[in-house]
Amino acid sequence: MTPNSCEDRARTVPSFSYLPAAQAQTHRSERTLLYLWHPAPGVIVTRVEGHYTGEAAAFANAFTLRHAKTDPRLLFLHDWWELDDYDRQARELLVAVGSEIAPVTDRNHILLRSKLVAFGVQAASFILRNIITYTDRAPFERALAEAVRTHAAAVARRA
Repeated sequence: MTPNSCEDRARTVPSFSYLPAAQAQTHRSERTLLYLWHPAPGVIVTRVEGHYTGEAAAFANAFTLRHAKTDPRLLFLHDWWELDDYDRQARELLVAVGSEIAPVTDRNHILLRSKLVAFGVQAASFILRNIITYTDRAPFERALAEAVRTHAAAVARRA
């Protein structure tokens, strides 16, 4: 394990300003640290650090599809600020499931910093057409707080 690896970060980042890490489902590997939350009906939050692998994407997709069976509408908030790259398999898996659940997805809010990741998100937006990107944490966290507060009520009204 190298210094600043995903495993090192997992030990040093006990929580985030928006959701406790202890409440997340996690996937860890040498290259990826993935957190998944379902803080309210219809709301799925992810945080990815390092390199998004196909294995991590498959884990995230299983989580998403499990909730898509019970939540009539979905809203995603992806904190990809610490994501520096992704592999082809991850991109293909994420876009495939995103396309599959597009009819029940309201929005994908994505916080990012890497220009490489931003390029991939821009390409995916041509297919998914429901992506909002952020390059500043404060507006993203406001969107997350608003989603948790209001999305559950909106989902209940639409169901």
